[in-house]
Amino acid sequence: MTNASTDIERVKSRVNTLLGRIGSKRRARIGLEKQMNDELQSVRKRYGRSIDPISKDELASIAELTELVMTHFDQLVVPGTKTVTARDGKIELREASKPGLVIADGVKEETIIKRIRRARGYRKFLRIKLELKRAELVAAPKFVDKIKDLSIRRKKTLYIRPANVQGAKIKENDPLNVDVSSKS
Repeated sequence: MTNASTDIERVKSRVNTLLGRIGSKRRARIGLEKQMNDELQSVRKRYGRSIDPISKDELASIAELTELVMTHFDQLVVPGTKTVTARDGKIELREASKPGLVIADGVKEETIIKRIRRARGYRKFLRIKLELKRAELVAAPKFVDKIKDLSIRRKKTLYIRPANVQGAKIKENDPLNVDVSSKS
């Protein structure tokens, strides 16, 4: 055998060795991941039985608190602020800096487009693709008032912050951040 053919045989042997090692490691990793996921599923199921009723009660309490605070906000708020302070925490009402366009629940955008097309001067508010030009509509509240199921409002969020709750940061979509735009 020549040196070149010996070298290529060593390369082929190394390729086979590495492929075998990679395959073996991959199978081992996949097996461990499956085992881990099976155990996690079992743990989730076991803890879920305890967590589910707590979560349902928490959500019911959040709904009741939101209703109470929004109904009596003016009496509860600290004067000059948008904060309700209580012994067990505080609640802040924040309003978005820009108003947004709101289509009534259950009404499709296509329905709004048809209504806008029937109104005079509609081209300013629709693109050729016939989709709502939301920024233009927000800037034209008198026109929006003429369109059924369409309104302009600033999003308002109630930020509920119980005292003595440490740990994970409250994320934007956490149930403790309640959209109350339609309640005010």
